[in-house]
Order: sequence, then structure tokens, then C-alpha cells
Amino acid sequence: MSKFTCSRSLQALVVVSMLIAAEAFSAQVISSSISGTVTDPTGAAVPGAKVTVTNQGTGVSQTLTTDRSGFYTDDGLEDGDYKVIVSKTGFQRNVTLALHLSPGERRGNNVILKVGAASSSVNVVANTVQVNTEDSESSGTITSKQIDNMMLNGRNFQTLAIAVPGVSSTAGADALNGGGFGGGTTLIVN
Repeated sequence: MSKFTCSRSLQALVVVSMLIAAEAFSAQVISSSISGTVTDPTGAAVPGAKVTVTNQGTGVSQTLTTDRSGFYTDDGLEDGDYKVIVSKTGFQRNVTLALHLSPGERRGNNVILKVGAASSSVNVVANTVQVNTEDSESSGTITSKQIDNMMLNGRNFQTLAIAVPGVSSTAGADALNGGGFGGGTTLIVN
């Protein structure tokens, strides 16, 4: 095999490897979800209820139907504020407004449909602080406003990380200086 053929084969191998790596990295999307169970006032599941999930910022919506146990889930959502409308013939329409999703958050939204005419509706404004009861996952989002208002030691990202609940440093906040490629991390995530 000549040097030219070997070089071309190596170049082709590098290109194919880069394409495979690019595909793997593009699949790393952080998406959120809203799920819940729809029941009537007695606690019985309401199968076949129509659930419409709408991103209030973009107006993009998706319509789902609850399964036989009254469960619904909408995966692959972007972060933002959502409106969830649940309706079924013989029940009052339920509207949940301002349901906020952070990146990667899985938020529960259980709904109790009241018996009544479909023309009347029950409006619910979601609370701004939500305790995650769906799983043991811990996450947090630091907004640009919070970053602007923080006193950061040299703009070290580790100082930002310890502002997220469940993250602590073994070195303490005063020892988080430098950063970059020279050292390791001293962060612990519970």
C-alpha cells in the first residue's frame, strides 16, 4: 500500500469519525416534559380526555389524549411557560396557566375535572415554586439577572455552580479561584 493510499484512507477514517461524533453530540438535547393524571372528583381516572399543551412564548401547541388510566405526557418541550387545557364531554374545562419549565425539568400537572357543562371552565394559575415529587433528580437554573447580581470571585464557573441547591464545594467558596485547565473540581452534587 502506498503512502498516498494510506493517507487517503486515514483522512476518510477521520472524516467518518467526525461525522459520527457530530451526530452523537447533536442528539444531546436538553428537553423538558409535562405529565399528569386526569381524574374526576371521586378520584376515578378520566380516559380519553383531550389535553392541549401550549408554549405561551412561541404559541406552539400539541394535543394529546389521556390513556385508560387517565395519564398523559408531553415530552421534548423547550423551557418556558406553558398553558395546559384539559377537556372532556360532561366535564368543565380545566385551564392551567403559567406552568414554568426549566431546561431538563419533568413537571407533574395532575388535574381534577369537575362535573358540569363543557362551556364553563376552571382556571388555575400554576404556583411559581414547584417541589419535584416525580423523581429524585436535582437541578437548577441560574438566570442572567442572578449572575449580574452575584459577587463572583474572578467569574469562576464553580462559584456559580455552588449557587444551585444540592451543590457544595469541598474547598469552600473562598478557595475557588483560578479555574481553567490547571486544576480539578472540588464540587459535590447531592
